Amino acid sequence: MAEELKNAPTPDKDYSDFFRDPELTDKYPGVKLPPATFVAHRGKILTFASGQSLSVVFPVGEAQRRPGQA
Repeated sequence: MAEELKNAPTPDKDYSDFFRDPELTDKYPGVKLPPATFVAHRGKILTFASGQSLSVVFPVGEAQRRPGQA
């Protein structure tokens, strides 16, 4: 697993402002950001352009693998 994390894509800068973007927060005022599932699955934002695009990555852990898969 450490090898997978070592080779995982990483953000080129801190995109945590995504969760404070007025376009998102105004549209969904009651939504908790970042979502608990995003945090629990160790999501990382790779790229973000307000109102245009969002790219995220989630590491694949044991819970996401099929039994018996290496």
